[in-house]
Amino acid sequence: MEKYAENIKTMHRTFEATMEPKGLIRMSLLSAFAWFFECLGMYIVILGFKESINITLATFIFSFASLAGALE
Repeated sequence: MEKYAENIKTMHRTFEATMEPKGLIRMSLLSAFAWFFECLGMYIVILGFKESINITLATFIFSFASLAGALE
């Protein structure tokens, strides 16, 4: 177990730093920003198939499908 003690300590420090409010908010905003670009990518693909859709609807569909998939 001593072999992994330093790795466990490093993991614990990293987890504490990540869960601080400042870091948590920053990472949540970064995740939302990245997720929007996934929605934007789906919107562009739909436009590429010559279909008409609103970006708001594309964002809703992608988000809903992702959350439903996560619950499965």
